[in-house]
Amino acid sequence: MEPPGMHRVTQIAAEVLRPPLRLSAEDLVASELASTIATDPLNKIRHACEALMALNEHEKKTAGITDEEEQTAYQMYSLVLALQRPVVDKFTDSHGNVIERAATIAWPFGREEAPLWLNWAKNLPCRYYAKTPGERDAMEQKMKEIEILSVRKYVMTSSKITLDSLSRFQHRFCVEFMPVTVTIIKKIMKLISPDSFNEAVKSIWGRKFAGGKGKTEDGTGMASRTQTY
Repeated sequence: MEPPGMHRVTQIAAEVLRPPLRLSAEDLVASELASTIATDPLNKIRHACEALMALNEHEKKTAGITDEEEQTAYQMYSLVLALQRPVVDKFTDSHGNVIERAATIAWPFGREEAPLWLNWAKNLPCRYYAKTPGERDAMEQKMKEIEILSVRKYVMTSSKITLDSLSRFQHRFCVEFMPVTVTIIKKIMKLISPDSFNEAVKSIWGRKFAGGKGKTEDGTGMASRTQTY
């Protein structure tokens, strides 16, 4: 015969020793969260969004992810992919060196939606890259005809902007959306078991990453052929 209260003690022990419930895609989520540690700001935002996308509706609710945060994450993810994959204009100089000189951003939305997507960049200095005075004059005239600042930015970046302007867009985007990114990371982190996260960190930090270099202007007098708006 069991001593009084022994059954309850057994129940408690079983609950304590029972492995915690895993997320439906815990290894994937843990990997995405671990990837936010040793990476640049743009990739940190991308991995946080991908971690959120890997959660089901119940898990999002358990984490306390709000509808606004989920909607913002969708917007961030769409923007970060465009900012990470600009179409770069290149030319080869007389010595055979390939030089990058301008960039085009392929936004995931149209001109009419620019005020909803690019409000964070409406006051950002941006320089259009013009190969000829005619191109510069045409863009200046086009800018005069556009009153909404975010639409101006959309039109310019969908054409050709200088590489320093591209860097400004990337920098401003990270400053604007990093706070909500960190909030999302902290909320999802509570759902992941320490073992899963630690294993993911070990796996990622054990890889050999090739070092990347930031893009710079080619120093060929480009600034003299550009205009700021």
